[in-house]
Amino acid sequence: MSTTDGWRRPRRVPDARAQGPRTPINPAKIGRSPVRRRARGMTHGEAAAALAEAELDAHLDRRHEEAAEHSHRRAAELAEWRRIGQLLAVTGGPYNLDDDVVVQEELAAEAAAAETREAQLREAAQVAARADPPLRAEFASGHHVPPPARSRSAPPPGRPMIHKGPVRPSGRASRRPGSPLPLPRL
Repeated sequence: MSTTDGWRRPRRVPDARAQGPRTPINPAKIGRSPVRRRARGMTHGEAAAALAEAELDAHLDRRHEEAAEHSHRRAAELAEWRRIGQLLAVTGGPYNLDDDVVVQEELAAEAAAAETREAQLREAAQVAARADPPLRAEFASGHHVPPPARSRSAPPPGRPMIHKGPVRPSGRASRRPGSPLPLPRL
């Protein structure tokens, strides 16, 4: 964004604390979801061909360093192709997410976890509102403002200030690295 006089305004980055805690990334889930999307409507033979193609891609990607970061995702992808192939071999029909018991159980577990998180957030808001009456109106309006950030120069409460300057030798005799040890006096 630029202003009328051509100067650029600094980007506003949202405060991470205002967004709430981040959900952890699950590489296995990231690997399974595109497989399920691609497998929709596939028969057993098509799923077997897709599994062979995924195994070949995994084999060819082993030589690349950046692919090592995605090994968990790739392993989950291959396992999902194998599972879908076995499922289609038993059922004989095309793959459908609505008929897949494993997918439906995962969706139910995710919905239950989301409901639990929402209940915990509601309970925390109620406890905070009861503890501090001025916050009651703030939580009721839904516009809770996070506490102000501490300055970076001050240590967190309960921690001592860490000295970042050069280390000074104590009153005792000090030696430089590589110098011989001082001889004891007799």
